[in-house]
Amino acid sequence: MGTPYGTVAGQRPSARFHWPAILIIAVGVLAYLNSLSGAFVFDDIPGIVENPHIRHLWPLSSTLTAPLDSPPAGRPMVALSLAINYRVGELQVIGYHVLNLLVHLLNGLLLYGVLRRTFVAQRWAPSVAAAARGLALSTTLLWLVHPLLTESVTYISQRTELLVGLFLLLTLSCAIRGATADRPIRWHVAAIVFCALGMASKEVMAAAPLGVMLYERIFVFESFTQMWRRRRRFFVGLMLTWGILIALTAGGPRAGTVGFHFQVVTPLDYARTQCGVLLHYLRLALWPHPLSVDYHDWPIARTWHGIWPAVVVIGALLGGTLWALWRKPWLGFFGAWCVLILAPSSSLVPIPSEIVAERRMYLPLAALMTLAVLAAWKRLDRLRLRPSRQRMVQGGLVLIGLVGLSVVTVRRNMDYATELSLWTQTAATHPNSSYAQATLCRALLEARHVEEAQDRCLWALSLEPWRPEAHLNLGATLAQQGRYDEAMAEYAQVVRLDATSAKAHNNWGTVLLQLGRPQEAESHFAESVRLDPSFAQMHFNLGNALARQERFDEAVQEYAESIRIQPRFADAHNNWGNVLLLQGQINAAREHYVAALRADPQHVKAANNLHRLASGAIPPR
Repeated sequence: MGTPYGTVAGQRPSARFHWPAILIIAVGVLAYLNSLSGAFVFDDIPGIVENPHIRHLWPLSSTLTAPLDSPPAGRPMVALSLAINYRVGELQVIGYHVLNLLVHLLNGLLLYGVLRRTFVAQRWAPSVAAAARGLALSTTLLWLVHPLLTESVTYISQRTELLVGLFLLLTLSCAIRGATADRPIRWHVAAIVFCALGMASKEVMAAAPLGVMLYERIFVFESFTQMWRRRRRFFVGLMLTWGILIALTAGGPRAGTVGFHFQVVTPLDYARTQCGVLLHYLRLALWPHPLSVDYHDWPIARTWHGIWPAVVVIGALLGGTLWALWRKPWLGFFGAWCVLILAPSSSLVPIPSEIVAERRMYLPLAALMTLAVLAAWKRLDRLRLRPSRQRMVQGGLVLIGLVGLSVVTVRRNMDYATELSLWTQTAATHPNSSYAQATLCRALLEARHVEEAQDRCLWALSLEPWRPEAHLNLGATLAQQGRYDEAMAEYAQVVRLDATSAKAHNNWGTVLLQLGRPQEAESHFAESVRLDPSFAQMHFNLGNALARQERFDEAVQEYAESIRIQPRFADAHNNWGNVLLLQGQINAAREHYVAALRADPQHVKAANNLHRLASGAIPPR
């Protein structure tokens, strides 16, 4: 078989690559430095801010779970990483961004190492091996700062892509190291462990065992028979990790967003639609503008009519990949890499809530960037320039690419600064998306732009009158204006459209409580708690409705539950103190007011209540 890796002279590449590592880290930090001030947005709210499971590290049975259909659901490693973030800095957003960036930088270092070792494999021409470090570094830097990756890096909840990328690259890196090791067992064991962790991070890790086998067949072994004889135990170990993925998905943590049970999108409809989606991904890889977190207005391809150009192009690309695997497998591997990783989300398994998601290109883009850099290098090599001139031209082209891509990435990071800025950009990009308009309505309402928020909700309803989110947010805008009857009519419409909407019942109950109708409010709060028992605010609101009816023992139970879910819930401690004070338990009330101030030193009501206790003015606020 011969040594699979080596320099042109047959030596292994040096393990020392300090200055490239420093350059990779520096370039990545500069491109994403302004992302560290970004806010929690969109799926960050249910996945992090409102997720009670991340508020403790023990017991693991709770920590490793998450609310259904949230980004960390069914992905224990993602859930654990969020819990670690919360343990270190609670809801200080910068810590979550720092961890995302650190994982992205680590992925850049791993990608560089994988490519550098790959380019010196004997399957390549000697000229490629000689330029291995430059090719690997150029590819890594351009991939690292590409704007198409901003959704994975800057959007905190999408660290799912970062973590699965980390474990997939670690798996492949260990397999590569094992190919040249005198005792490969330790590398193979490490690869299997990382593969298992990847399976617990995201479903696309299913491609890892096949990817490793394809890599070893192309770059290490001369035949499948030889490969299986030498590596069968290793490959069986990798394939056994599929059991983790099967176990995690069997419980249906994403049943509301993924599966074959949707009538609105059949598997064939989804497959047809993905032909156009894949072309869109390729266009964004070449020209990353405009970028978006929402594609709810992407049309479903119900027939073959009108999509045949996309089908022809995708078919040609797949055919080209197969041809390359047969005739030039060292190039075909990178096309196959894209196919394997995109297959779980871009083939037959419908994901109606996200027909398009830019983050799915996180790892496939590395393969596309590799092919682009190799093509450009080959073209320059044919010009027969003097070595010094060729290096200057190559460096200049990479620098131009880095600057251009980094500028767009920095600007895109600014969109994530607030939820309002993100959805303003998204709604402008997709003016016909009722979902984008409805979500912008919510962001505007939180920024207290009530009239503009109402206009956006009405716009969303003119596009899709059946959109529950639009009715929910319109109800909130009407309630803000004191138009309570109209607000309750909107909440009733939400319940008719979506009987599982806990937020509709919660908002409805809030309006009734403001109108002085605590008994009616109680029924809606109780229903919201039944539908979503993990939401602390709903237990708190139910406690308030019970307290208004002087059912103090029941109110205390709800306040206690809200604090159990969200330990630093200052309002719950304050209102619990109020109930205790009304029952004459002054010392116990004082303890809860103090606890409220520990949770939020700026809590005005708790401070005032403590002051009244100290001055002898007992009635609580």
